[in-house]
Amino acid sequence: MPKNKDVWIRIAQRENLDEKAFDYATWAFADGSLKSPNDRHGDLSKARQFGWTIEVNTFDGYIQCFDRLKQLKVIPA
Repeated sequence: MPKNKDVWIRIAQRENLDEKAFDYATWAFADGSLKSPNDRHGDLSKARQFGWTIEVNTFDGYIQCFDRLKQLKVIPA
């Protein structure tokens, strides 16, 4: 991303976003999160046995996430 940092700064200034938003995470973190060779399927049986009953609709979860990113000025509103 360093080669495009000036582009991001121009976008951030134009959209009134946090210019340092991409300094908070690294590409190494993104690669580690997204390139996992393991399946992302999990079993919540044990968590449910211990009382974890909260379920969030996937779509609603994304809306909450994007609303928070807007609030933090990471993405435009």
